Amino acid sequence: MLYNLENDVYKINSVVLKNLKSLNGSRCGAIDKPAENLVPYEELIKGKKLKPGTSWIALVKVKYLYSDSDYNRPDELNIEKIFNALKRAKGFGYRHSNVLVASLRPDGKLVLTQGNHRTLMALIAMGSEAEVMVNIHVHEEYEVNSRQMYRIESDDFNTDALIREAMKANQKFKGAYMAEEPWALKLYSFLSEYKVSIAKTNTISVGPLPTFKEKKTFEAYARLQEAYEIDTTPKKKYVCQALSSLVKNLKETDINGAAFCGLVIFLRDFESRLIQFESKGYTLDNFIYYIYNEVLTQDNFGPVLKQKDISNKGSLKIGTYEFFASRFVILFNRYARENKIKIRRNECYAIPETCIEWINFIGREDVNARSVYKVWGHIA
Repeated sequence: MLYNLENDVYKINSVVLKNLKSLNGSRCGAIDKPAENLVPYEELIKGKKLKPGTSWIALVKVKYLYSDSDYNRPDELNIEKIFNALKRAKGFGYRHSNVLVASLRPDGKLVLTQGNHRTLMALIAMGSEAEVMVNIHVHEEYEVNSRQMYRIESDDFNTDALIREAMKANQKFKGAYMAEEPWALKLYSFLSEYKVSIAKTNTISVGPLPTFKEKKTFEAYARLQEAYEIDTTPKKKYVCQALSSLVKNLKETDINGAAFCGLVIFLRDFESRLIQFESKGYTLDNFIYYIYNEVLTQDNFGPVLKQKDISNKGSLKIGTYEFFASRFVILFNRYARENKIKIRRNECYAIPETCIEWINFIGREDVNARSVYKVWGHIA
């Protein structure tokens, strides 16, 4: 979806109008001048210079600039950050702003791929007639409304996003997906099988892959990539099991990445116990439903357990996902006890600390971690 930076972003943002007063009651203007000998954008149009496939550096009035939310972030701009920057600099600086990047589409829309914040800074400081320096790339005529047009623009945005530390992870994924980065396409394709989305990319009609109606989100997708590394099976069996069950039984909308990694380790390291569990007529779905729909916190007086309760380390100085996996052991033992499930006749717990699975599980950790797991792992 296209946003005009003046009409659709600036004018509808009441925070901007309110905070203009903090700039001494008037527009603060520019503190320096743009580079010399730059051609105004309107002259390029008038002279019919903007031929398909050409590139120009021009002075462009901000009122002509658009941003596309299908890969960019016009609806997530940090207005407070813009005002703070203007206050510190005492106005808009062309040298600080440098050159923005935009693509001229065959329909005449000039779409920014780099420079949303800087455009709004100029708009706030100098008004809609303000000019910014823009590197204009003119699309080929055949690219109108095509995947090629979006791929080129998204690639510009994504390349910039990768080197900007302040860019949020979901924004980086959106840019990578629209730029058709292989890793992003692979992740999108995999999650789409479970109707799980990242950064609302599942709703982008001009995206490279089919859209779908989401059931859950996985915004901490870097954790999912870590879970991929944890699960060494050829088809990522444990990751698939965890996703499938969470989509069906989790009340929360977003899947917690840290808790997810803990669950994948639990499924991997205690698979033999789960097989015996299922032979008794119970399923992983029964267990996950119990965790996130029936278990109460605060000694059974509090609200239903949430994912953050599993991934919360509190003051413990421990950082491995195995710690979160040990909490699934607690819950598994509790579920088995409440349902009078005996995995093996001579064992008190479904996963006792004497079993080979538990011994192997804690054997990989250091002494401090083992003592923590032992406490957490067997609250009966």
